[in-house]
Amino acid sequence: MFKKELQVTFTKYLTEKRIKRACELLRNTDCPIGEVSERTGYRDLFYFAKLFKKKMGCTPSEYRYDARPG
Repeated sequence: MFKKELQVTFTKYLTEKRIKRACELLRNTDCPIGEVSERTGYRDLFYFAKLFKKKMGCTPSEYRYDARPG
């Protein structure tokens, strides 16, 4: 039913939401990457970093550095 309505699996939808939230936290807070991982539902920091890089094309640290002004 979920896939029928949104044209995407629940897992893919949830992953997109979590990565989007991680991007917000990386841009707008000074939370350590491990805390960002936990706050977005990933207990395994290495898995989070691997998934983030796959989706965003860079590591969470690189994303944070590039997203900050200055």
